[in-house]
Amino acid sequence: MAAGVASASSGNLLRLSVTVTVDMSNPPDSQHCPICGSDVRPNARYPAYVCSACVRRATAEDGRAVAFCNGSMFGGCIGKYVATDEEYPSDLCFIDGVVCRAREARFGGIVVQPLDPPMPGAQETHS
Repeated sequence: MAAGVASASSGNLLRLSVTVTVDMSNPPDSQHCPICGSDVRPNARYPAYVCSACVRRATAEDGRAVAFCNGSMFGGCIGKYVATDEEYPSDLCFIDGVVCRAREARFGGIVVQPLDPPMPGAQETHS
């Protein structure tokens, strides 16, 4: 996997563009949830995805349970507080103290992965 970052500035704003390349030709033989260590279906595109049991324990920083889903039949990722169904205005969540990010998966659905450490094999470049 390779990653690249390009930046451009305009006044006081800095715009970053990130490109991540994943080698899909050699999928892993096994994969484990980065939170609990349970076996998950190997997925070369999402090598550090969190298992569904752990995703169900996702919370906001204040400890309230959150869940993520597609925004519409056309995709997107939205978060909601589980108890109230009100919008959760972030894609970040906490699972057993690990900061994670929810994103729309390539062919629909939601994938949750830890922010740190980066995905296995990731190489970051900064400019």
